[in-house]
Amino acid sequence: MPVASGTTHLSGGARTSLDSPPRADIDEYEEAILESLALGWSFCRSSACESAHDAFETAFQRKPSTRLMCYFMDSVGGVDGVGRMLRCRSLKMRSACIRIFELAQRENPVKVSLFGTLETACAQFEARHFQECFESCVDAKPLAPHYAVTRELSEAACRFLRAMASGRYDHEFPSGPEPFFNDMLAKIAEWRKISPESTLPFAYVTTSDPP
Repeated sequence: MPVASGTTHLSGGARTSLDSPPRADIDEYEEAILESLALGWSFCRSSACESAHDAFETAFQRKPSTRLMCYFMDSVGGVDGVGRMLRCRSLKMRSACIRIFELAQRENPVKVSLFGTLETACAQFEARHFQECFESCVDAKPLAPHYAVTRELSEAACRFLRAMASGRYDHEFPSGPEPFFNDMLAKIAEWRKISPESTLPFAYVTTSDPP
């Protein structure tokens, strides 16, 4: 899959220019990195997650420059293009997306995605849709594995699911399920108030990225 011609198939089958920086600035070593990145993107578009991850890893191991990663990102639609990988259910693909943003030193969309997913989880908990809430927390966890809000909300949903399955509400909630539920509603309200810029507080996010 040559890229020396200045174009490659990177986005939805259409030929996308890779000529945003001058081609003279890209040497043979960087051309090889771009080939791996383009191959990974092609596999990603085909939902071949394992193959896409392997191709991206090949590129990452060659330590691409920030300039080259910006070049690649621009060729596939920039932040919006690469950010679509975050909607993939494969943890490997989400991790690859995060790595691309890190290497390009672009604004990382992970926090935005995390807050959106957790806001959905909070709304599901408020509506007593505990299975859906737990599933949303599972979706959020790879974005910030040590995020306290995700863990606490997930555990609360699990307690209700266990109680519903066993019929033993007194075992899960010695003081009754309603006081516990109301306490969680109060916590959700507090989480939402801490940061005016987002639905849930940045202060609760650790610096750990998914492996």
